[in-house]
Amino acid sequence: MATFVLIVMLLSLAASLYFTIKSTLVLVPEEHYGIIRIFTKKTKRCVKEGLTWKIPFIQRVQVFPAKLVTYSLYEKDGEAAFVNSEDNLRIIIEGSVQIRPNFNKLYDFAGVTEDSILKGMKDAIEEGLGVIAGQEAAEVFRIKRDTIGLLINCLFRLSRRVDYYLNQNKLDKGMATTAYKSYYNNLLEKIPKEEHLKIEEKLHWDSDWQIYSPDPENADKKIWDVLGFYKQNITKINYMLELESRDDYGQESKVEKIYGIDIAQFTISNVDFTKEYKEALEKQQIEVERMKGVDETHKKKLELQKDYMDSGVSPDESLAEASATVGDSKRSSFKNSGGSTLNINNI
Repeated sequence: MATFVLIVMLLSLAASLYFTIKSTLVLVPEEHYGIIRIFTKKTKRCVKEGLTWKIPFIQRVQVFPAKLVTYSLYEKDGEAAFVNSEDNLRIIIEGSVQIRPNFNKLYDFAGVTEDSILKGMKDAIEEGLGVIAGQEAAEVFRIKRDTIGLLINCLFRLSRRVDYYLNQNKLDKGMATTAYKSYYNNLLEKIPKEEHLKIEEKLHWDSDWQIYSPDPENADKKIWDVLGFYKQNITKINYMLELESRDDYGQESKVEKIYGIDIAQFTISNVDFTKEYKEALEKQQIEVERMKGVDETHKKKLELQKDYMDSGVSPDESLAEASATVGDSKRSSFKNSGGSTLNINNI
């Protein structure tokens, strides 16, 4: 009997120990991050994939995918960005962006929604490109799609936009070039020294950054040619973005910092007039074509009226018959001044 009781007690103890361990240990799935919550309140304790512990009944682990997720910024989803051109036309900017949570900022990421992140990225595009678009005619701006995409990548992924020094007050070309060299040489300090030569060779870092002067014919413009600057320095800028993907580069944009995310890539798909503008433009073109047709009809009618009058038909009858010929009224037979009936169809 005593043996039986001892067995029961040991089994009970084992069961209790099992359920305690089970409720204490949590397996965070592969390619996921987790944040510990006390009831509904988040804590700053974050964990990566694998086993972790929590206090039973009080704490829980909220998990998030750690791999890249693609989000669309398209008009059909209500997430596209819009800017106004110099000629006051509304331009739509669409694309997709790949993001993932930043483990070191998981506390911030856990407090935001997907909608707020999408709205934040859309607002960042509109704020970053609003002034630039306002200095360009719509037709000129929309054909610079690739350069616009490059600028947005810098906006989303770098701690400071590459054109930061370009439009500082009282800044001339020489000062800007010196400022760029100083700033980006400081960034190079984050890269292992054994890689510096390779970077210098690829970027020609000591060479001047190409900086456009303000257009003398448009001296009243508020900014330098920012898109021209990005196009001229595309090799340097693309390599900076390549370095940004490395953990030791230390880059974090304003958008990434606010939402606790890592933006890997923005892919631009469309820079165009809005759907409403294109529909209005199409209607306008139809009306223009219609008016051209009206003008041609009127011209033809005047030519016919002259022909009839040259054949001896009175001005009123000539106008009536010319109108009938071009379809403005019904045809009627009439006589010329000599009294003979005219076969108008053969005139």
